[in-house]
Amino acid sequence: MGKNWSPVPEAKKDHGLVTHGIFGVARHPMYATFAIAAIGIWMSTLDWTISGYYTVLVAYIVIHRIPHEEAILHETFGDTYIEYCKQVGVMGPRWLMDTLGLRTELDYKASTLEKKKMK
Repeated sequence: MGKNWSPVPEAKKDHGLVTHGIFGVARHPMYATFAIAAIGIWMSTLDWTISGYYTVLVAYIVIHRIPHEEAILHETFGDTYIEYCKQVGVMGPRWLMDTLGLRTELDYKASTLEKKKMK
């Protein structure tokens, strides 16, 4: 991600779409690690209160930030980003995200475009 990273969602000048490395597995790997950490926090503390607060925080970030970031990426990269969405899941491998029902608006758009191409 390098120079493309920012604490607030934005497209920078000369922003590039990174699709290799961990971004070949998950479009938002940082948020995926936050979700996985929730399990680790519960296992290490065995405290539902702490785990609950952390899980609510992660859910808030995922629900509010990912759609905003995806909209910026789609606006910046257009159909190239849609093609990327077809191949890579939002927070993990495509097959796992589809199994868990974790899809974004762009995932639905990508699958709709794929079905139209098949007809």
